[in-house]
Amino acid sequence: MQVKTQFDYEAKQAARQKLVNFIIRYYSKDERKHLQMVCFPGAQALDIFRVSDVLGIPRYNVTGIEENREIYKKLEKKDLGINIFHGNDKEFFENTNERFDIVSLDYFGTLNLDVWKTLANSLFGRQVLKPKSILHTNFFGSREKKSVKRVYTIPDYSVFSDKVIDAFIKTQKLKDGLSWPIFDILGEREGEALQRSKNRSLAELREEITRNIIYMGYMGTLKREIGTGTEQFQFLFAIKKRINQLEEQGVPQHLAIYLYLKMCSPYFCEGLERYRYISDDGSPMLTDIFLFNQHEEWFNYELYPFNIKKMDNGRHVVNVDDYNINEIDLEHPFVKKNLRHAEMVSTYFPKTLELIKPRQFLGSSAKPILLREKAKELIESGVTSEEILQTYRGVARQQLAAYKAWKTMRERKNVSEDNSA
Repeated sequence: MQVKTQFDYEAKQAARQKLVNFIIRYYSKDERKHLQMVCFPGAQALDIFRVSDVLGIPRYNVTGIEENREIYKKLEKKDLGINIFHGNDKEFFENTNERFDIVSLDYFGTLNLDVWKTLANSLFGRQVLKPKSILHTNFFGSREKKSVKRVYTIPDYSVFSDKVIDAFIKTQKLKDGLSWPIFDILGEREGEALQRSKNRSLAELREEITRNIIYMGYMGTLKREIGTGTEQFQFLFAIKKRINQLEEQGVPQHLAIYLYLKMCSPYFCEGLERYRYISDDGSPMLTDIFLFNQHEEWFNYELYPFNIKKMDNGRHVVNVDDYNINEIDLEHPFVKKNLRHAEMVSTYFPKTLELIKPRQFLGSSAKPILLREKAKELIESGVTSEEILQTYRGVARQQLAAYKAWKTMRERKNVSEDNSA
């Protein structure tokens, strides 16, 4: 994805400082000397001067991604001492053999399906992020195409083709009898998800960016393994069948889920900050900063000796310290302790969603004249009247109230048309 030059203005620097503060909160000064970071430095290399240098991260530990050949050449001439990759983020993350502590994806554009695939298939699927890591994303929050609206609703909507939906209808619902978020979300038909979105504004749908990134981290390598289309459903059906088999053998559901989480190496979100600001050209931007932790100790076999063993007949059984679970006393203190641990891990994901709070507005250093169409665009994107008044000149509060009334009337009209259809 092509990334435009990052300009040096007040609101942008405020957003960079939030990233710096977040990293300092979770890594000591000595730890920061060993961090591996990847970012979009841009022609001015401001993410180097204003972020990694301030943090004390050695430049030889920083990789800059730049697709634009002219900017790439400029960065080479600057001789910054960083590693520079000529290409886009998708190419880099699909092929790198490194793992990073900090990944800063400061896009100057709207979210799209390619970005979702980069996050799901590479950062989480290929485990490019280290077990404890920070992910920073920044997107343009306005004027999205219809395809982007669908991406807001379903992270990888390409799996919900008509062919897959038809096959899905003829089979059982994935979420039947299971309380695992993977089945709750992927077990929905596209039409049902999109129908719910019709009654929600774009501003509300944009809030799904944060939730879906957290969700993709939770899936770990599973997302890469299941692919798209019918393969995805076949893989999930196989998991559901195996979990059901284990339950039939007396294995608690949360233990079965725990064992399959162990297989996909999930990333749990344990820290989150959300911001928005208006760029120097008047564009609303959405920033998320995540702390992910894989908690490898939760899946340590020596501490929690649960394992899945495939039998000669193709069935799967759960072993506890090499004993079949049917052959041990489930009430034994050691076993009960491990079962409680499995329940804690298998039910941990919903709690991480409680970290999602309203975005903090960082303002803007620019004060452009607000034109009528721009005002409507900002109101539509969810920017409040107070934020607009702080950012623009030549606009009255009464005008904004009129635009908001126009927006409400249009939404009611759309809902009415959808319901009548």
